Amino acid sequence: MHYKYTIPTLFILSSLTLTPPATAQGLSCSKEIDTIAEKITVLIDNGKYNGSGTLIKKDGNTYSVLTAFHNFRDQNLRYTIVTPDGQRYPINVQNIKPLGTAVDLTVVQFSSNRSYQIAKLGNSDVVKRRDNVYVGGFRPQTGSIPIPLYDCFNGEVSANAKQVTVDGGYNLVYTNQTVRGMSGGPVLNQQGEVIGIHGRGDEYENRNHNRYAGVPINTFIRLSTGVTAKPRGGGLTADDYFALGFDKREKGDNRGAIVAYSEAIKINPNDADAYLGRGNARSDLGDKQGAIADYNQAAKLYQQQGKMKIIKML
Repeated sequence: MHYKYTIPTLFILSSLTLTPPATAQGLSCSKEIDTIAEKITVLIDNGKYNGSGTLIKKDGNTYSVLTAFHNFRDQNLRYTIVTPDGQRYPINVQNIKPLGTAVDLTVVQFSSNRSYQIAKLGNSDVVKRRDNVYVGGFRPQTGSIPIPLYDCFNGEVSANAKQVTVDGGYNLVYTNQTVRGMSGGPVLNQQGEVIGIHGRGDEYENRNHNRYAGVPINTFIRLSTGVTAKPRGGGLTADDYFALGFDKREKGDNRGAIVAYSEAIKINPNDADAYLGRGNARSDLGDKQGAIADYNQAAKLYQQQGKMKIIKML
């Protein structure tokens, strides 16, 4: 499921010279992060399409894999976990249940006497906008490449909503340009700790967006331990409204998205991403003038922030 922003098609502020960002999205992970991610990422194969999973626990010879529940949407298929050493372990899909209401996570298990590396879980509550993050997972097979291949992509956080729950639990939004098949793979911080599980990608691979989303790892920890996070008070943050705007637009509710992005902008007037999102929603509704105004403001802010961003109009 690829969830990303629509990139419009007519250049606005084409006279601006924008410098490249410090962290380029769409690039491969650093060698250190890639090594960690590859060892904790498994392939989930059903012979028709693939997903990814993250090794999070070992109890005796039983391994637990945290992944996206939607990877098992067709329970008529036979699923197999393929570990980093190429070993294949069948899964009983009839026992697979989502971890919580409206959260796209599940845990599957397999038994093996082999030794596999287990992910170190980080604290997703401390993740902030513009933090570097990395997503690992398996690309699907293609005509020229007959088997799924592991890959890892670099990017940065756009929003980390903590006061609201976005549909599917996708409160962590980032720029990593993932591809179909990577759902369920780990989202890692710069220390190589897992701070999320990637999810939005598979069913939306043809949508022309530039944002992707995952479930924060603390959501999994709270669901698995039964400890509910207490509201921090003080109302919703800019990140909360950004994530809501992102979610509403993905569902086709452009008016609702405009309201949410506008609230994010009220809290943080320098949020270029929110202006871009609101401009896309306005353009979808036929408000070209409003869209151009938002695109211009987004381009101006990206330039001030030293970010390379091509702003175009639908």
